[in-house]
Amino acid sequence: MAKRDKYHPDYKKLYPGVEIAPEIEKHLKRSDRKMRYMEVEIKHGTFRQDTAAFIPTREDSLDRLMDEEHMDFASPDPSPEEIAVHNDEIDRLCRALKKLRPEEYELIHEVFFEDKTEGTLAQRAGITQQAVSKRLKRIYRKIKKFMKS
Repeated sequence: MAKRDKYHPDYKKLYPGVEIAPEIEKHLKRSDRKMRYMEVEIKHGTFRQDTAAFIPTREDSLDRLMDEEHMDFASPDPSPEEIAVHNDEIDRLCRALKKLRPEEYELIHEVFFEDKTEGTLAQRAGITQQAVSKRLKRIYRKIKKFMKS
């Protein structure tokens, strides 16, 4: 006779005075078996002696998996929130660039989009590289101010 516990109840004692049909008893036992599996068996790892291997539980902690298996479960793709923030920053940057004077925009465009060096720009304008650097810093501050507002 099966042991009587939470997962193997005596249905006649549990439901006194009720005639339990064999089909219903079969479903009750199946339900109890599923409860035992979900509450007990899935939570405990097992050790296989024939292969000397530990089989981890099916309900495992993310921390243990990341530590032991050196896995990172975070998606390498940016999240929708990151994409939205990035798009907003690009939009604000475009609006800030449009507010620059033409000569300021030209300087930024040549440095960032045409990959020209400060030295090359200085030679072409007949000024020192430090003067170009100062102009760029001033423009950066201006762009930053425009992006904040």
